[in-house]
Amino acid sequence: MSKDNFYNQLTDFPKQFEWEPKVENKDKLPTTWDSLLICGMGGSALPGLLLESLMASEKITVHRDYELPQNITKKTFVVVISYSGNTQETISAYKTAKKQNLPLAAVASGGELEKLTQKDKTAYIKVPSEIQPRVALGYQFMALVELTKAPKPQNINIDIQKLEQDAKLLAKKINTSIPLFYASTQNKALAYIAKIQTNETAKRHAFYNIFPELNHNELEAWNMEHEAWNMEQFVIIMLKDKSDDKRIVRKMNLTAKLIEKKGYHVKVVDVSNVNWYNKVIHSVLFTNWLSYYLAIDAGIDPKPVNLIEEFKGLLRLR
Repeated sequence: MSKDNFYNQLTDFPKQFEWEPKVENKDKLPTTWDSLLICGMGGSALPGLLLESLMASEKITVHRDYELPQNITKKTFVVVISYSGNTQETISAYKTAKKQNLPLAAVASGGELEKLTQKDKTAYIKVPSEIQPRVALGYQFMALVELTKAPKPQNINIDIQKLEQDAKLLAKKINTSIPLFYASTQNKALAYIAKIQTNETAKRHAFYNIFPELNHNELEAWNMEHEAWNMEQFVIIMLKDKSDDKRIVRKMNLTAKLIEKKGYHVKVVDVSNVNWYNKVIHSVLFTNWLSYYLAIDAGIDPKPVNLIEEFKGLLRLR
């Protein structure tokens, strides 16, 4: 198989966490803040979800809608992220924060958002462009780390080739099934990232859920015994972490046994690592490779997101 540009972007993904962002209008950054509101859509919301995990003791909210939530205070630091710089909802959030005179910063690769920050002298980080937005998570996250003074990565060690081969093998086993990604609450972002990678890159449905909540509702959905039901339609991808609460680990193990007893497949992916950055990069890159090979095996070009672009084009029509 020839190695296309998208393939190279996946291979280079860990290098994004070595990037050192430059903050324009740095003097406009707040010295203190009570809470953090991260506004972004699609892949640009993912850095906020990861920051929630990294800085679990802080009050962090991810906003994926127009304008701003009603329950914020004057000491809420608003960071808007749009890879293209042209996302309608994110620009709306930026303008609302500006109107309310809230502490504000922006992250983009250009577009209308960059123009607004230049006009308003707002704190701004420009991320590298010309890569797939969903693969630019590392750049956007490092920009967020710089703006919030979150802990930076140290001792990154990722076996890229092994991850690719393991993901390629799992993609073969999944075949045409719909994957459901299950994880603990502390690894919720990793399961959600895997879900949207599958949607955008493999062009297929995928879902996610978290323990222990899923044991109180979704578990019962596996009690499907109609003779016409196809047991190959779904496959569980369980993201396990040795640092998870022992009670959660036990629930994961019991859940896997019950689902397998019903005739469904459960595949376990170990994301354990004492280094938070290594765990995140490992998991995100693995599920990136997984979605890539699900597309390749199905004869699908993983790069374009044609339906999303068509939708955005229709929105621009007046």
